[in-house]
Amino acid sequence: MDSDDLFIDAFLERDQASRNIVKVISKTSTSASQEGGNYLSVVRRVAVTVLRQSGKKERVSLIVKMKPAGEGRDAFLQESGAFKKEIMVYLHVLNAMESEMKENDDYEGILWCHMIGYNPYDCIVFEDLSVQGFRLTDSRLVFLDLDHSLIVMQSLGRFHGLSKVLMKKGLLQRNDFTPHFLIANLQTTERVMGHCLKLSGKHIKTWGNEWVGVGETLMKYSSKIHDEMKRVGEVPENSNLTVLNHGDVWQCNM
Repeated sequence: MDSDDLFIDAFLERDQASRNIVKVISKTSTSASQEGGNYLSVVRRVAVTVLRQSGKKERVSLIVKMKPAGEGRDAFLQESGAFKKEIMVYLHVLNAMESEMKENDDYEGILWCHMIGYNPYDCIVFEDLSVQGFRLTDSRLVFLDLDHSLIVMQSLGRFHGLSKVLMKKGLLQRNDFTPHFLIANLQTTERVMGHCLKLSGKHIKTWGNEWVGVGETLMKYSSKIHDEMKRVGEVPENSNLTVLNHGDVWQCNM
C-alpha cells in the first residue's frame, strides 16, 4: 500500500461526521484520463467499498489527482505551484462563489466538482462526476459540437462574472493570483515552449520540401516566444475586464 492509498483510507475514515464511514474495505484503481492527456499529474479513478455505521456496505467512486514521478516534472510543479494554487481555489474561491450563487437564488448548477480532500501539496481527491453522467471527450483531437461549445462559453462567462462579484466584495483581490504561469515565468516559457517549437520545426522540415517553410517559421518564432507571451499577458492597470480565468480550457479539463 503506497502513501496515496494510506491518505485515501485515513481521509475517508476520519470523515465519519459527514459520511458515517467506519472502515474502508477495498479499493480498485483505473486510469481516469487519456494516454498523454495530463502532462503534470496522474489522474486515477478509485472505486472504494466502505462500511457505514449502519452496517451497510457502499461503493464510492473518487477521482484522485497526484503529482507524477520524475525530477523534471517535479521541479516544474514546484516552480509553478500548480497543486497549491488548485487547492487554494477549491478551498476559498469556489466555496465563496457557491455561497454567492445560493444567496442570489442561482440554481443553474455549479461549474465545478467538489474537492473531497487533499494532501499538501501533492494529492487531491475529487468527487467522480461520471456518477452523474458526465464524461470526457475521447481525446484532445475530438472537438466539441456547437451545443457543447455554447455551454462552455456560457459557463466561462458565469465563472468570470462570479469572480468579478467576489472582487467587488473584497473577497478576491487582483494580486491573490499571479498571471498564468507561462506569462509570469517567461524564462521557463522560453526554455520549455521555445525549445519545443525549435524541435518541432526541425522535425517538420524532414517531412518533405513542401514543409520546409513551415518548419523554418516555427524555428524562427521559437526565439520570439518570450516577447510574444509577454505581450499576451499585458493587462492595462485600470482595466475593467480583470477577472479570474480558468487558465487551461482544453477538452481534457472539462
